Amino acid sequence: MTIFGVLLAKVKKRDKIKELLEDGNQELSNGCAKYSKLSFIVHLYHIKVLCGATDKTFSMIHDLLNDAFPHAKLPSPFYESKKMIKRLGLSYDKIYACSNHCMIYWGSPEDMNRDKCKKCNTSKYIPNENNVGTNVEIDDQHKRKVKPAKVLRYFQ
Repeated sequence: MTIFGVLLAKVKKRDKIKELLEDGNQELSNGCAKYSKLSFIVHLYHIKVLCGATDKTFSMIHDLLNDAFPHAKLPSPFYESKKMIKRLGLSYDKIYACSNHCMIYWGSPEDMNRDKCKKCNTSKYIPNENNVGTNVEIDDQHKRKVKPAKVLRYFQ
């Protein structure tokens, strides 16, 4: 990497930190000392993750809050909120696990590609009469993705 590339990377990193500090110091609304713009978005995102809400659900709630409280300094589209969270560097890997806590489907390709636990023979996916494997064919043109029975999140 050239010296110009190194300097550019440092400037971008500094700008991201500066934006996070500004969002962390900015009140959510005038007179609201309890939540900053950043802390409110982090709390909302925490609820999203704990409840297993989809991005679409979270986006709709986010839009409703923006509509109900126009004076609040929430990022306008949900995408901007996600970018704020991403700037925090809170990335994680999803690791599927047996619902009976016997094994995780991680590491070797053999374990990652399993559909059933090698100890208790429980399905890797939430039981449903149509679920077989990672994608279920409904008809020739449609496939439905199945949901894993248990997901661990490994924060990096």
